[in-house]
Amino acid sequence: MLYTLIGSTVLSPYIGIVMAIVYLAVKYRDVAWQELSKHTLTIGLLMLAVWSSVTSIIDGRWISLSASVILWFYLAVVLYLQSERFSLERCAKFADWTMLCGILSSVIGFLQFEGWIGQGNHIINYLIGLQAFVPDPEGRMTATFGNANLAGAWFSFLILLAVHSYHQTKHILRKNVYLVLLISFSGSLVLTGSRGAIVGLLSGLFIFCFFSFRHLRAGLVTLFASLGFLFLMHPELLPREGILRESMMDRWTIWKICFQLFLHHPLDGVGLANTYFVDAVETSYYRIAHAHNTVLAMFVELGVVGGAIFLWMHWSVARNVFGLYRANHRSIPLIFGTFTFFFVHGLVDYTLLAPQVGIVYIALTGLVMRLWKEHQLEQARIEEMRREWLQERARRAAKAVGI
Repeated sequence: MLYTLIGSTVLSPYIGIVMAIVYLAVKYRDVAWQELSKHTLTIGLLMLAVWSSVTSIIDGRWISLSASVILWFYLAVVLYLQSERFSLERCAKFADWTMLCGILSSVIGFLQFEGWIGQGNHIINYLIGLQAFVPDPEGRMTATFGNANLAGAWFSFLILLAVHSYHQTKHILRKNVYLVLLISFSGSLVLTGSRGAIVGLLSGLFIFCFFSFRHLRAGLVTLFASLGFLFLMHPELLPREGILRESMMDRWTIWKICFQLFLHHPLDGVGLANTYFVDAVETSYYRIAHAHNTVLAMFVELGVVGGAIFLWMHWSVARNVFGLYRANHRSIPLIFGTFTFFFVHGLVDYTLLAPQVGIVYIALTGLVMRLWKEHQLEQARIEEMRREWLQERARRAAKAVGI
């Protein structure tokens, strides 16, 4: 059933969330509810969900109350990943299955880009993400994600996953398969035209390579610095270069409006996913969907309370990540690279509330928490064995001298 859930998440913006809720309902007994109060991440998610739900009810924001369900869902996902029933050894198979579904999404997106499918307002087109309720005026490729920027985020994650898998495997055939997947995902990313995702991916790839190939760090810094300088001097190399200036000015306008919204609603915010429905007078009659910046969006939608909780959660996650780094965990390059992508992309977009992308991020944070917990348990076992060995050695020494 978990494979079905992964497939439906990649291949539909709507079926995936329904399948996830059904899956968690079926696996209710497997969710590690006892871990709720043991971790800053789970406590923070609980506080965010409660804060968003309560303020939505008090202020009568029913759209925000509906969106708050996503936070409760994210909390259940993290707790499920802490369950002993969830085997970390199966993560590699889940990753392969995710990439397999991703290549299907890539093919569907290519057919959509060529105009062979996805035309017309048919319900199936909305269901699998080929059409969005808010149409893209540029007609960019959305594949099965309903939005070009969400598609860009997913294909960027799939590229990082393919690079990691290519680096880990020793089999030539599997390396070739991962290489084909990498090329396909890269082509799909370009067709989405998501510049934020592309820059975020390059940042993530740099961090991944920096921690994977330590003997090549000087060359990697030179290479990626050169790429950054090249794109800075020649922005026409990026997709949709004709409207780059307009996009930057548009982002700046949105950020100024959202900052004003935050000043108008500093404590509780305008409500989760409610920015679009704010009174047009407050936004100078410039209606916006969201803040196009993850941290700013949290402060605008959930106020200083929600924003502070969000940052507090991530301080805990960062501590766990660096703990795994000090332990020299083999997944650190992928973890660092993926978090870097989400951070850089999050500077110009807000994709985490969309369940199709948010579930990737929240699953990553949950896995980091699980890996750190497993590492601590392993260290405790090693320490216990060491203590027993020292005690046994002391007993033998005492016996040898006749004490």
